[in-house]
Amino acid sequence: MTFRFLLLWLATVSFFSAFYSLLVPLPRHLAALGLSPTQLGAVLGAFATAAIVARPLAALATDRVRPVAVAVAGGLLLALGSAALGRLHGVAALWLARALHGVAYAAFTTAGTVLAAQLAPETLRGRAMAHYGMAANVAMGFAPLAGQHVMGWSSPGFAFWLAAGLALLTLPLLAVTRPGRRQVAEAPAGTAGGVRPWARGLAVPALVSLVFGAGFGAFFNFLSLLSPARGFGDAGPLFTAYAAAIILARVTGGWLLDRRDRRYVLAPVLAGLGFSLLGMGLAPSRAWLLVAVTAFGWGCGLAHPGLIALAMDRVPAGARGRGVGAFYLAFDLGIGPGSWLLGAVLGRAGFGGLFGIAGGLAWLGAGALVAEGYWSSARTWRHSLTSAAKTSARAPR
Repeated sequence: MTFRFLLLWLATVSFFSAFYSLLVPLPRHLAALGLSPTQLGAVLGAFATAAIVARPLAALATDRVRPVAVAVAGGLLLALGSAALGRLHGVAALWLARALHGVAYAAFTTAGTVLAAQLAPETLRGRAMAHYGMAANVAMGFAPLAGQHVMGWSSPGFAFWLAAGLALLTLPLLAVTRPGRRQVAEAPAGTAGGVRPWARGLAVPALVSLVFGAGFGAFFNFLSLLSPARGFGDAGPLFTAYAAAIILARVTGGWLLDRRDRRYVLAPVLAGLGFSLLGMGLAPSRAWLLVAVTAFGWGCGLAHPGLIALAMDRVPAGARGRGVGAFYLAFDLGIGPGSWLLGAVLGRAGFGGLFGIAGGLAWLGAGALVAEGYWSSARTWRHSLTSAAKTSARAPR
């Protein structure tokens, strides 16, 4: 890890600490303002809506200007939105302030991931993505609890000013993290009009990211309901086990993502995620559920950075923002609309059906990676045979 990479990592910890520190104070603050459950849900949901809409724009901006500038804009917007949430009262104003969080998230995560790729050797891209991703996991480990304690001993608005301060802390750290030369977005030859050739290569990674997002949404949104419904108690310790497994996987298994063909690492990881989701839906005891959750965390720790690296493998250097944006857009769509669809399944088939379908989608992603790898190898083999035949035909007799 280089010094600049470390500064970027610290800036990312600061950004996500600001974001996660409001997980507890924000809903309580909105409820204290007298918002109805429908209004509260609308304000909180503004984040996901804005993030999905802003993601393509953030990806394009990352490729057209310095990624550092886009990440800085993300930090500024997060600070502005946090401060505004602590001061505003109207539902429309609160919705716009929360939407700023979504735009900030889209900008920072897209540009920050591209920066991490620029600051790491290409041969270590998978490991770099794994280590960079740990910044958000570290912030998740302490920031929500810290925000809860701050709200308990201070004035209600202080938690929002603290979040704004943490967001602003990213700015000086980002100022010295830019790579030595500017990354200029260059369109590859033959891209005028129509779909760029490299964009077609993102189809399978985007599909796999979509089903991965659906599985993550099933876990993140429904585990806290499954555990008490089965009589297994509160889900808090399960989320702790999940976070610990992610960090352990990225520290000890990140090197696996730098194998020559990432597809054959990611395929068994996705298959394992499918079995762990199925295990959650069928777990007969809390101990079995803990095992399934831990296995899921391990798989997420490798799948998330691996799919980002795979997407960036498919695009030229000047289009890395769009490669990262394709991953996150598909992932976010899997979490959001995917969770709505799975919620409908819950009413008809229970938790077993919900997690079973989520597991099946993960297996679909594994199959897509294997199939693409097979057809790619077959094309290469056919091309080699054709080239050999042409060479043999031109050889003098």
